[in-house]
Amino acid sequence: MASKFISQLRSTKGFKDGTGAPITLPTLIAIYSLAMITALPGLAVSPILADLHHVFPDVSDFELQMLESLPSLVIIPFILLSGKLSLYISVRKLILCGLVIFSISSIIYLLPINMGLMLLNSALLGVGAGMIIPFTTGLVAHYFKDDRRTQQLGIVSGISNLSLVIATAVAGYLANLDWHLPFLVYSTSIISLFLTYRMAKTKTPAVTHENIEQKTQINSDSSWRHIVKDWPISLMIFYFVVTVVVLSIPMDLSLFMKHYNIGSDDLSGTIIAIFFLSVTLPGFFINKLVGKVKDTNNLIWIGIIVIGTIFVMLHSIWSIIIGVILMGLGYGVIQPLIYDRTSDRATISRVTFHLSLVMSMNYFALILYPFIQKLTQIIVNDKVITPLIMSAVLGVGYWFYYLSKILKKRYGIR
Repeated sequence: MASKFISQLRSTKGFKDGTGAPITLPTLIAIYSLAMITALPGLAVSPILADLHHVFPDVSDFELQMLESLPSLVIIPFILLSGKLSLYISVRKLILCGLVIFSISSIIYLLPINMGLMLLNSALLGVGAGMIIPFTTGLVAHYFKDDRRTQQLGIVSGISNLSLVIATAVAGYLANLDWHLPFLVYSTSIISLFLTYRMAKTKTPAVTHENIEQKTQINSDSSWRHIVKDWPISLMIFYFVVTVVVLSIPMDLSLFMKHYNIGSDDLSGTIIAIFFLSVTLPGFFINKLVGKVKDTNNLIWIGIIVIGTIFVMLHSIWSIIIGVILMGLGYGVIQPLIYDRTSDRATISRVTFHLSLVMSMNYFALILYPFIQKLTQIIVNDKVITPLIMSAVLGVGYWFYYLSKILKKRYGIR
């Protein structure tokens, strides 16, 4: 498998992008390295929360929670800003700027600083990550087309999810040695900084007749009509909803298993790790999983997620494991497909901006999930099964939505 992957890397050399520029192997490796660090912000804090209570005894629980969630809050506006700036500024300069900020922040964490500076540094980490994230997919969309693009987006998605699994394990191990050490996982950005510095300069796409016509049309539209017409609204909503659906596993599975006396806390942690591994694997085989059923992919994989949710609600150990695997596989396929369809619908000059809009939905879902969960718990008056019911209802709703689209397309049914 390793030799096949290396041969695929070599075969990309000289591949022409939308502007006629060939991609080199160092550039492709640099793109992969960027994917490795996009999932890192915030994860180093979780294993050391208990230690931080002792290190900073006067710090409130809210401040400790902010230390973990602040990067995600800051990432959202800077994903959008970076995507917008990509229309006017060199991609390589934006990535290098983001990596420098991220790398400096990773070093500051290792210094003897107080909680106030740690919170400020967490925001700085979010700034750097937000500037980088749109280009993990944007560069792939720039260099690759059709099945090759789908394949590379799958690989990038797989690398990002795999780095999350590995970095979480490494941070947990380092936390047992010293509370500062988990922050070392952030320093992998220094490797990406070196690789990106050597990356070939990506040309800003030339202004075409299509872009001029589109810009003229946008200028004549109202602000809201411009957003509806130019932004990938349907894909943004879909990505947000499908992320909310699967978040019930990492966020609520431990409470669900504890309520029904299923296994131990260690077992729930292991099953959540299986979920993340299931999300990771499909990216590396994406073309084989979707190649023959392109018009029904959403229907099939949302259906698999819904079936997985139902299996989890049966609350036996084996049904939960099967359900978690199905949900992870479904999300692991849908994620790169959303990026691929976003790339399909955008012009080469606006693809990174469109991808930044779509990718920001992942972070919106992470931030808003606890509020959505709380609201549904109030409505249903149940704290245990509600998240899974919510996931199943949202999944079924989207499944029927895509079924109706397919029926309309194939048979003209209204």
